[in-house]
Amino acid sequence: MKNTQTESKYIDFHTHNRNKSNQHIKVINLIFTKDFSSIQELEEIVKGLDKDHFFTFGIHPWYISNISDYHLIVLEECLKKYKKHQAFLGFGEIGLDRVFSKKTMTDIEFQNQFDQQLLIFHRQLELAKEQKIKNIIIHSVRSLSDLLPILKQNTQINFILHDFSGNDTQFKQINELSNCFYSLGKMIFRQSSQNLSILKSVIIISKVFLETDDTQRDIDEIYYEFSKIIDRNIDTLKEDLATNFQNILEGK
Repeated sequence: MKNTQTESKYIDFHTHNRNKSNQHIKVINLIFTKDFSSIQELEEIVKGLDKDHFFTFGIHPWYISNISDYHLIVLEECLKKYKKHQAFLGFGEIGLDRVFSKKTMTDIEFQNQFDQQLLIFHRQLELAKEQKIKNIIIHSVRSLSDLLPILKQNTQINFILHDFSGNDTQFKQINELSNCFYSLGKMIFRQSSQNLSILKSVIIISKVFLETDDTQRDIDEIYYEFSKIIDRNIDTLKEDLATNFQNILEGK
């Protein structure tokens, strides 16, 4: 794993933006069948990453409709090849989404689609366990109740719920699991002042990461907004999140 100076830099824990930046450490999320479909394509992407870029990859629940056993074999080969790469941070994002496409489907169609999400998620989880992957990035939209039993059963894996926007009860449920963390981003700008006050009371800083995901915001803007919410200066926040990041890199 890379040895990088993280204390003075902003860390964007989950982004789809591959642009180079000397000021930021980025974890680039690559979606299998969308960003790449073969080992060769993944190799070209990884070669082009900046020295301060890390990467994750997996099958996103939005892109499961045409996934076959062949795709899962290719994904396994990619994981075998890159799991020890110095810039590989983890597997994902993988997960479940109870909102995507629901408006355009009948109840039966959506249930069939969600069943397929579950199948692909479990196949990927088993693959990660077989390859002894330490970190998994989770996509969860109105599906935490589906995922919690799975997260509890797999304590050997660090699960990071990206773009987490749970309520105070859901934050507390994650807080109770030593192997679970939350990466925050867009939700910081969507909350009312009352909700932000509640958020401040339930957040455990050692479980926090910050991200831009697919937005046009800069990560320093997200750090700034979050620092105001938790009454922490930027330098201290950078140190806290750098420690969290280093722990994840080391598979703690």
